[in-house]
This record gives sequence, C-alpha cells and structure tokens, in this order.
Amino acid sequence: MIVAKFWDSEGVILTHCVPKSTTVTGETYEDVLQTKFLPALHEKRPQKAAAVFFHHNNTPPHRSARVHQFFNNNFEVVPHAPYSPDHFWLFPTLKDTLCGLTF
Repeated sequence: MIVAKFWDSEGVILTHCVPKSTTVTGETYEDVLQTKFLPALHEKRPQKAAAVFFHHNNTPPHRSARVHQFFNNNFEVVPHAPYSPDHFWLFPTLKDTLCGLTF
C-alpha cells in the first residue's frame, strides 16, 4: 500500500492511503492535491493556506506537466536535490504512528 503524508511544522495535515492497484501518475497525484490536500489545508491551517512553500521529492508523478501547472496556480515549490537523504528521519516516525493500524 502507498501512503501519502502531508505535514508542516505543526503536524500532519493529511494522510491519504492510495487504493490498492492504483498507479500513481501526475493525474492521480494532482487529484489528491486538489480534492484531498487543499481542503485539509484550508480546514486545518486556514491562516497558512495563502502562502505555502511545498517540498516534495522528484519522482515522475511530481514532475508531470499537470502537477507543475497545479503548483504554479497554488504554491511555491521548494527545490529537492536528487537522491536527497533528508527524509530518512521520517520512516521511524511513520512506523511508530502507523503501528497497529489496519487499512
């Protein structure tokens, strides 16, 4: 199962479980951003929703033209270095958070 997690300095904004057998494409990623992330952001962080700096990795769905267009209309993207180890601290935290949960 693929889990997309969106967070900021205050905590988790959205945890989205990608349905089984779903291929993550630029279209599916944009759909999650548009229909799940934006509403969660406006609900949980209304004071921050107007000025968001978004950092995501450089996988093919994140680099698609439609996702670039979405970000150009909504957020400023912070560049991500190729093969960046900056997320390795996250995995133990995710493991602890998801321990015992069934999806």
